[in-house]
Amino acid sequence: MHALQPNAKFILMIRNPTKRADSFFWYLHRPGDTDRWHQKATTYIQCFQKCVQDHNLRFCAYAAECPYDLIPDLQVGIYHVYIRDWLKVFPRDNFKVIRLEDWEAEPVTVYRDLLNFLDLRQLSVDEENRILKRRRSNQNQRQHEQTHPETLNALNDFHRPFNVELAKLMGDNKFNYPDYKGSSV
Repeated sequence: MHALQPNAKFILMIRNPTKRADSFFWYLHRPGDTDRWHQKATTYIQCFQKCVQDHNLRFCAYAAECPYDLIPDLQVGIYHVYIRDWLKVFPRDNFKVIRLEDWEAEPVTVYRDLLNFLDLRQLSVDEENRILKRRRSNQNQRQHEQTHPETLNALNDFHRPFNVELAKLMGDNKFNYPDYKGSSV
């Protein structure tokens, strides 16, 4: 890819990995599965920890074979491993990493920053409004009960060291996500 497009630019949107894992589980499962989610998350974490005892972190982040074919809910949130691999091929200036939380809080600011990153013209306020006021079509609107606090605590504990590494890699402490306490559903 680098040989064909050495100046390619990449936009990565990430979110709090605990919130992402929780949302991903509820997207795939029906309400009433809080105990199942707790058991599954606990098993995932234990299996991942076993993997890291036997292999390096990068192997475990990418592992897709038994007994490590387990953790899309967790592995995807180890962002720094994947970003570091991309940075071995492309320079840092070719990447824009956006937090979903920033997009949700300040979409106009993030959008303008993206246009700058891509060397595109800034849009008029009317053009921005037309784009940014569109209904989001990929939001999980399904109602579900609260995830057990113990599950969220385990997920937060799992992701915390990886968030610290991500913040170091990005040179920005905003990527060191605070603990996620659950949605207000």
